[in-house]
Amino acid sequence: MNDLRLTQDGDLYFSENGDVELTQSVIQAIAIRLRWFLGEWRINTNYGIPYYDEILIKNPSMALLDDRIRTEILSVEGVESIESLDISIDKKTRKCSISFAIIVNEESLEGEVNVNV
Repeated sequence: MNDLRLTQDGDLYFSENGDVELTQSVIQAIAIRLRWFLGEWRINTNYGIPYYDEILIKNPSMALLDDRIRTEILSVEGVESIESLDISIDKKTRKCSISFAIIVNEESLEGEVNVNV
């Protein structure tokens, strides 16, 4: 699946010549999915993770968060399995950090996504 290449922060990547580039990065596709808040995409408001309702609350269920994140990662085309998943929430900065290792085409890939509210 081709997509526009993004920077680590999720902004559009421009080459030294000022051109946009395409990528087939599974890690980028996962990062996009994990940064979607439920209801924010106008085309389909059923997509996204309910961060406000279930995760970024006083006492979130880490088991529920783990399940939601795993489901999103496994829904990305090409992901065969998840080797590891580490999720941490910083309540003071309202930041959710997600580190993961996945298997794609029998190759292990690692990624990290930070979700800020």
